[in-house]
Amino acid sequence: MIMLNHENPREVVLGRELPPLHSKRFVIEIWSRQRDGTWRKKHDVSRLDPEQPSKVFKAYIPWNHHPEFKVLWLGGPYTGITTWETRMYRTVGAFPE
Repeated sequence: MIMLNHENPREVVLGRELPPLHSKRFVIEIWSRQRDGTWRKKHDVSRLDPEQPSKVFKAYIPWNHHPEFKVLWLGGPYTGITTWETRMYRTVGAFPE
């Protein structure tokens, strides 16, 4: 899943599964578009927290966010509509630019 930063369209937050395919290990990352049109990873958001569960998803950049509250996401076991134990996570501290 990819979410646009509406305050900076050259930046996106994405949740992706780590290799190999079907590893069930996920990360949340911020990527930015460079002047030459390529994309570069800026931050490994979910790896900043050692207590992070291996499954993270639904990353979102809130409108008018505070610099220390840039990204929100869910994490934890989610096996079905009635069987889940997820929590909401957020970035802690501002990202260096």
